[in-house]
Amino acid sequence: MNGKNFYFLLTSAFIVIFLFSSLVYFFVFTTSGSASLIRFLFAWYVGSEDIVFEKAEGVLANKLSLHDITIRNARALPPESQIKIQRLDVAFTSAKLSALSVHIYNGRLQLAYSDTVLFYGNYVNKNFDLTVYSKRVSAREMLDLFTQRSILRTVTGIVTDITVKIRGSLFSIVVEGNFNIEKLSNTSFSIDDCPGTALLSLDNFKNNLRLDGQIELKSGRVFGRKTAVIDLNLSSIIYENNPKNPKFNIRGSAKVEKTNISGILQGTIGQPSLQLSSNPPMPEEVLLLMLATGRSWGAKDISLQEGKISGDLIKDFVDYFIFSGRGSKIAQRFGVNDISVIYNSQSGEVGVSTSIVDKAKVSYEVTLPQEEKTADTPAQKLTEELKITDTISIGAEKELKDERSKQPSNNRQEQKKEKVFLKFKKDF
Repeated sequence: MNGKNFYFLLTSAFIVIFLFSSLVYFFVFTTSGSASLIRFLFAWYVGSEDIVFEKAEGVLANKLSLHDITIRNARALPPESQIKIQRLDVAFTSAKLSALSVHIYNGRLQLAYSDTVLFYGNYVNKNFDLTVYSKRVSAREMLDLFTQRSILRTVTGIVTDITVKIRGSLFSIVVEGNFNIEKLSNTSFSIDDCPGTALLSLDNFKNNLRLDGQIELKSGRVFGRKTAVIDLNLSSIIYENNPKNPKFNIRGSAKVEKTNISGILQGTIGQPSLQLSSNPPMPEEVLLLMLATGRSWGAKDISLQEGKISGDLIKDFVDYFIFSGRGSKIAQRFGVNDISVIYNSQSGEVGVSTSIVDKAKVSYEVTLPQEEKTADTPAQKLTEELKITDTISIGAEKELKDERSKQPSNNRQEQKKEKVFLKFKKDF
């Protein structure tokens, strides 16, 4: 290597070292450089370029303090939300990146449909300790922030008095908190006035998430659209490793007409166990049907079998009660169907009607010819009715002519026998 090449390499190395040292000095030992670096890291982490702060003090080499920070249009937040932090202290206790120390004072998350979520805490020696509080939040808004599971898309409601403490590392955390469910609904299932606590441990984020701990419900009311109202006693949901397969220990009581019912639901979703008792004493199967329908049943109304309630029947009951299922196994098991038979001896009218879904009903009627009209064929009528609200429904009615009839058809007359009508129900 000749002298010129050596001199060029030496000069280039000196320039690179000088520039690198200047950058380190600017970002670590000057206020403007330290503030610019933290702003860049914030923008990368939250996915927002709209970050401003009113004042910066100190340097990263010692302690950098940013005052009155505002973050808008964060990646994981709704467009109308924003984060405000009164003061953020950042420092490095040594030259290692793992020595990063962060302290948050008076942080506020402002959302469209919830009260302000307050938070404060610190991150020191690769461990964080964060406290979150809110007086009142929208359950729908919170779920949209943290999960996209389809089974939760219909959940709405209000949760109040939330206090949560989160501590641990980036790969293992412990969540402990209190809450009160003011009202939580999922299609036709509701729970309200339910205070509770949670102590959960989350591990192994990189691979298969491990979840341990329990959620405890102290009291509350649980009910479906057509079910009995169940008053919760002290109950718990327990997680052991698999977050998708919790264990239940749900205890409650209900009163259906003159019968007081007590129940314990235990096990998992796949293997549930339900114990029911009552005063006056009644078979468990009858009690199950009373809870599902909210009314009393006698032995003459249903088909009974001896023995305990089967697991399939319990799963169908839970699905019907909580997840708005059809409860088909319950109906099949007890021989209960929403079918009515109509017979009018004077007009000779015979009919059958059934509810195919909660708001739709179909009926079919046949009017038998009287003796003096034996030449006539039976008159058939098909009626459909769709419930719009509790007081308004829309329906259609059509008379069906027997194809064997040899009478000439009259299209104009047949059209007159097709009706569309609107029903109003009003109590005076």
